Amino acid sequence: MYYRFYIENVYAGTQFKENIDTVQKGAFNNKILANFKKPFDREIKDYLLKLIPKHEVSKPVSLRISDLCVSELTETFSETGYASVVADVILTIDGRQYIAGTVSATIESGGMDVTGQHDERINKALQKCIAQFGLSC
Repeated sequence: MYYRFYIENVYAGTQFKENIDTVQKGAFNNKILANFKKPFDREIKDYLLKLIPKHEVSKPVSLRISDLCVSELTETFSETGYASVVADVILTIDGRQYIAGTVSATIESGGMDVTGQHDERINKALQKCIAQFGLSC
């Protein structure tokens, strides 16, 4: 998708930068920490650079992710997975940074074991946030 901006910087404004909550793994739904393979801000920026490629006329914006988490609700025969993102969109004008707006999204989906789809829900939530800002600029 083409936007008139690209993500120049991603700042991790979350309370915990080592993980994004707990998920359930295995037949007994053991709780484990959900971690990225790379540092939080690098993982998000790499994904957003693929989602929103830089073009000649694109303007740089930055994101401060203040909340990004995943969670699961387990019932007798099913699970529901959630991903939530809240981010401030930051513009640099005359060398100063200003918050242009705050975007947020929550994605949910169900199944028998939802742990394996957390990355997909995070991606959809980030896409929804970018689309919110893209419509306003």
